[in-house]
Amino acid sequence: MAGISAGEIVMLVRLAWNIYDSCAAAPEDVAVVKEDVLMMASTLELVQEVAKPGSAMEQKLRVPLRECERSLNHSRELLVKYKVVGLWQSLTWWAGGKEDVEKVQKHLGVCTAQLTAHLVTLGLVANQTVIEERLREKTVARTRDAKQPKKPDAKEEPKPERKPEPKPESKPKQAATPSKPMMECWIITPNPTGFLQGWEKKREDLPQANLEKIVGSLKEPPKSNADRSLLKSDDERIIWLLNERNREQTRKDARYVWCSAAANSERQTTARLGFQIEEKVVAVIKRKMTQEAKDQLAKKKAEERAEAEKKRTAEQKKAAEKAGKAEQAGAKKPIGKKDEKKKNVYQKDDKTSKKRADK
Repeated sequence: MAGISAGEIVMLVRLAWNIYDSCAAAPEDVAVVKEDVLMMASTLELVQEVAKPGSAMEQKLRVPLRECERSLNHSRELLVKYKVVGLWQSLTWWAGGKEDVEKVQKHLGVCTAQLTAHLVTLGLVANQTVIEERLREKTVARTRDAKQPKKPDAKEEPKPERKPEPKPESKPKQAATPSKPMMECWIITPNPTGFLQGWEKKREDLPQANLEKIVGSLKEPPKSNADRSLLKSDDERIIWLLNERNREQTRKDARYVWCSAAANSERQTTARLGFQIEEKVVAVIKRKMTQEAKDQLAKKKAEERAEAEKKRTAEQKKAAEKAGKAEQAGAKKPIGKKDEKKKNVYQKDDKTSKKRADK
């Protein structure tokens, strides 16, 4: 295996930091490799500092450095693969991209660990603790530069105290219904059999969040030079797919029906048909409730509301009757001895006042 020069180490460091900066603009699913790339870049910078150019120690590091180079190239290919504009390639990535990311992360971690172990073994660094401290310093310095410093305010005014907001009344929890997939993505390709032209379909097992993104990309108008076109719901291939899917849905649950959300056709040159142009259809269909099922559900909810209102009215009526009986019982209450004494005292006072008035 060929050795590695000081210039190549510099190029590796530059490549690692370029990939790290590219991860910032990458989607969230790919940006998870950012931390692993950061650790490798910091480790390579440490090698650049402690290994003397042209020394035997530098040549002994060629194996782990070559592995780091391979790992960084895989990371760069991953970012490029994700940024492919073609719809068919994007679907392929969404289907298996998670596995690719995990492989790249694992390879980056293994290569970084091997490189740090070689640094300790060759005596270039005292021990693993020194490496971790140096890497922490470089990582903190790099991330600090990336963050924008917050400008201090000239005068900080005291914030007014917020009054605690009244807690909203908690509603009774309803029984959770099991979630079902609301959308599905299908790939339709030609399946020539003899003199008849048929189709074959394949479902892509993708998360619902990714399907929403695909629907948005399918609805975008194609570019003038793009080999793809929008398809309407009256296309014969879409009708065929919906008929096949609704036939299965009727056997399982007739309350739901499948309809087209978005569809697109993409043309590619393939060797399967003798280097002819093959057209692939990407269709996303969504499940919705039939009108009859909606009416039944609305009727059931109306009956439940009426029953609840009837129960509430009965409880209010019962409470009013109870309050009326209590009021009547209080009016008919017999006068006690204390009340009788007070009444006699008042009568005596009235008689005394009348006698004084007559005199």
